[in-house]
Amino acid sequence: MAQKYKAVLTKIGAAKIAAATAGGTKINLTQMAVGDGGGTLPTPDPTQTKLIAEKHRAALNKVIVDPKHKNYLVAELVIPPEIGGFWMRELGLYDEVGALIAVSNMAESYKPLLSEGSGRAQTLRMVVIVTDMDTVNLLIDSSAVLATQEYVDDKLLEHEQSRRHPDATLKAKGFTQLSSATNSDSEVLAATPKAVKAAFDKATEADERAQTADDNAGKANENANTRLEKNKNLSDLSDKPLARKNLALGTAATSNVQKSATDDTANALMINGAWGLGGSTTPVDFASIVPSGFVQGAGNSPIPGTVHFGINIRHQESYALQFVGRNNRFFAQTVENKNFRGWAELFTSANKPTANDVEAWPIATRGNIGNGTLFSSANQVGVYIVSIADTSTVSDFPKIGNTPLYGYGFMIVTKNGASINQLYMSHHGHIANRQSWNNETGYVNGWNIGYGTINKPTASDVGALPIGGGALNGNLTVKNTLQVGGVGNAALNIGDNDSGLRSSVDGQVDLYANNKKMGYWNGNILSFTGQIIPTNYANFDAKYQVKGNYTPAGQAYTKAESDNRFQPKGSYTPAGQAYTKAESDSRYIQNTQMGAEEYKDIPYPGQASLPWGACITAIVGTTKSTGSGISFHISRVYFRRLQKYIGGSWKNFA
Repeated sequence: MAQKYKAVLTKIGAAKIAAATAGGTKINLTQMAVGDGGGTLPTPDPTQTKLIAEKHRAALNKVIVDPKHKNYLVAELVIPPEIGGFWMRELGLYDEVGALIAVSNMAESYKPLLSEGSGRAQTLRMVVIVTDMDTVNLLIDSSAVLATQEYVDDKLLEHEQSRRHPDATLKAKGFTQLSSATNSDSEVLAATPKAVKAAFDKATEADERAQTADDNAGKANENANTRLEKNKNLSDLSDKPLARKNLALGTAATSNVQKSATDDTANALMINGAWGLGGSTTPVDFASIVPSGFVQGAGNSPIPGTVHFGINIRHQESYALQFVGRNNRFFAQTVENKNFRGWAELFTSANKPTANDVEAWPIATRGNIGNGTLFSSANQVGVYIVSIADTSTVSDFPKIGNTPLYGYGFMIVTKNGASINQLYMSHHGHIANRQSWNNETGYVNGWNIGYGTINKPTASDVGALPIGGGALNGNLTVKNTLQVGGVGNAALNIGDNDSGLRSSVDGQVDLYANNKKMGYWNGNILSFTGQIIPTNYANFDAKYQVKGNYTPAGQAYTKAESDNRFQPKGSYTPAGQAYTKAESDSRYIQNTQMGAEEYKDIPYPGQASLPWGACITAIVGTTKSTGSGISFHISRVYFRRLQKYIGGSWKNFA
């Protein structure tokens, strides 16, 4: 197996050692650097002049010759706890001019920072095989040396095993000489156990003699007092509680020991293993109130059929606290007046709550809706992925009329109490939403389909008059030109479709009644078939004489005189006294249409106004978090402006 970790001399290091061997200057090793190898364990290369990814460099803490291998040079670097935050995979040994003398890899290790919650002093050593140690100076800057734990321990052990200690005095500890004399008055010698025993024996002997004398006196007193009879077994004690007290016996001296681990006799002394203490837990059914102790059981446990272990704390006969766990899940329930309140699960780092548990918006998608899955089943807050190839399998899939929307997209679900809002967005751009009220499956009002470029509203949808024609229920006021058809096909019906105005030739308007041409007018002629009955004859009365009452000669113009005063038939109005065709076209609407689509962004919170004559074509919304839930906010409105064709160009109504 190839060697994984190794140290090699660089070409620069080998050259310097060779020069020193030949009588040149010795190498002064001064620094060591550590790096992370660029993220992977490197292989030392003699051609290297620097580490792959250096992270820290400092003065050497120690340079020694290995005591067991005289050609092994050991260089040591100590990294203090406050330096770190990087991986260590490579080491470099440098001389006083910064040249890389040796390079090695090492077992990967992370050097933490104290701010990361962990810190340590890291000692790194590089071992380099050198043929001639005389080529390397083993001197380092003592002011930069850090004492490692190993160095301190070695020095303490060396000191403990040496005899370089001061003599003991009456005021200070130290070495002292032992003595077995029992009659010495020296203050610099220490007594041996032998001397202590000799003195103790003499004291014991004196004490025994004194005790003998005391015993003899006691026996005399005893004979004088009433004695306890042996055969009465202390029953003749006059004050038994006082006797137990004098013998340091507590109340346990009068109590019985439990007969079993679950014996709940009052004041009984607990045996080893009682109620699960010091032995196996007590089997229980968690729907029963049992004495306090360590328990286990599967009956009515939080996870049905699974044995749980825990603690039962009982108060009197009607109240209890049960705390149990299994497989890193923990549960608790209380018993209130013999009423079991049900298990409540405790969340931990090993059993974290879900977004549902804490009523939070999930980071990941909530779920998937596929063939045969009702949209109403998506009743939890979050984003659902919709992948429905056959929309006929989902009865509540949104439709435009009888046509279902595209079956692939996303659905956002928000909730406010029991009310649910579903917003579906297909990958083709359709938008549909619906909401339930206080009933998680009751979407009474159905889907509301949003308008957009992919689902444009009809004129009927927005209460508008179609460009292709239709019935206008109400008055129409046109302040400029109103263009009706073209020459030869224009018709303006009045009442029904066979009466009104028609266009047969350029510059002429025909008058029809019951599909019959009754007259016309153009720039020169006003023609009418039939009788014209004015409602006011004042104009005629002013211009004409009453029939039979003639003007006297000389008081009226003759035909010749009238012809001389008026333009002949076929003459035209002088220039500037009538509108030309171009001037007329620039004054009246010739056609109408809807302009190009535009949009307006709506700020939140706030509002915006649309231009005059704008017809909304689509609405884009987004969800916003409120103090009590999630709301839907209109963020952009698409519209087209109503335009008129006048004076040879299209203009917006304004």
